[in-house]
Amino acid sequence: MEILGEIVFAVVQLLGELLLQLLAEALAEFGLEAIREAIRPSEPGRPLVAAIGHGRSISHGAQISLKPPVAACLP
Repeated sequence: MEILGEIVFAVVQLLGELLLQLLAEALAEFGLEAIREAIRPSEPGRPLVAAIGHGRSISHGAQISLKPPVAACLP
């Protein structure tokens, strides 16, 4: 009778682990789908606006790098 209890316990443990594995995979899949939806742009991008923004950031970076440090101006 003790062996039967061990077998039943092993089968229940196996089914429990299988159920937990399936639940974890389903939650991971739903999480990835939610992330995919959040990242996906809702409308097509505007390349002209993006180009203007990139150009401004590059020119701002060049301005900052060409200015002398404040410490060099102090007597």
